[in-house]
Amino acid sequence: MTAVNILEPSRPTFSGAILALAPAATPTDIVTLQGAAGKIIRVHRIVISGLATTAGKLSFQLIRRSAANTAGTSAAVTAAARDPLTDGAASAVLTKYTANPSALGTAVATLEARKLLLALAASSPDRLEFVFGRHGDKFLKLNGTSDYLAINCNGDTLPAGASLDINLEWSEK
Repeated sequence: MTAVNILEPSRPTFSGAILALAPAATPTDIVTLQGAAGKIIRVHRIVISGLATTAGKLSFQLIRRSAANTAGTSAAVTAAARDPLTDGAASAVLTKYTANPSALGTAVATLEARKLLLALAASSPDRLEFVFGRHGDKFLKLNGTSDYLAINCNGDTLPAGASLDINLEWSEK
């Protein structure tokens, strides 16, 4: 008889990791996650950490947008399936920005706002963690291609030599 783990979710689950992101000097949106046609994207967790050559604080906001950003310098981030045998490729689109968009997509709501102290490069980094759906609350959901989650730095001045690591986890159904 084969044992079945009834606690393991059956939804396809993905991770997107951005290592050593060097955003614009006064960053706005630095990462976006776009919903997908015919899918519900459930964001489970976002972790942000960073170091700098000059210590300083940086604001982080999670903003829901109903339209895409335009221009800026961006690149798609390849998401990794938690189970590549059954999960396939991610439908949600994860994008990182190294130059600010010229126009931000339409903001629907600011969902979270926090600050992070970027420690000196020789120190241990602190981190911000946004967790959804683990304490009886709902996951942060993206419904369709016109639903975006943006990680935004509010145009704060980036501490000198700043480098950010950002990890997102989500599932799709």
